[in-house]
Amino acid sequence: MTSWRLEVALSVVALTLVLVAVHRWTRVSAAPPLAAATIVRAPQSGAALSAAMLDEAALVATEQDPFRLSRTPSHLPFVTRRMVVSAPPPTPFFRGPLVLKGIVGGPPWQAVIDGLPGQPPGTVVSAGNTFDKLVIRAVSRDTVVVQAPDTVWRLTLKGNQ
Repeated sequence: MTSWRLEVALSVVALTLVLVAVHRWTRVSAAPPLAAATIVRAPQSGAALSAAMLDEAALVATEQDPFRLSRTPSHLPFVTRRMVVSAPPPTPFFRGPLVLKGIVGGPPWQAVIDGLPGQPPGTVVSAGNTFDKLVIRAVSRDTVVVQAPDTVWRLTLKGNQ
């Protein structure tokens, strides 16, 4: 099929669709008018409120109101809907003795440390390792830098002190 035949075919289809739309548009009838809205009365409650009942309810509401005009404390305690739960106290941070037992290898250095929380004695560490809240910041040939949340320790070998 050549391009001019395709254009003619598409033009015929478009013209047919336009004619169908115009035909349907002219045949549309107007919507029927809506009926007038009716207002329905709310059902009446069976019990009538007496003046004594209203006075008693007003008295109870003012006695329990925390924002009274008299600005004096109520004899009834103010009760909130939910109880406030305080957070548990933070657990104390481990401050055990850290002991550098040795330095292993060459660059990159590794260290053998005793006293790391949750680790067995003689744990081999390298720079960047994290144990609980302790971070091994640097390991050199004779020193290890350990950072805690509130302090920094520089561990050295016993012979270099």
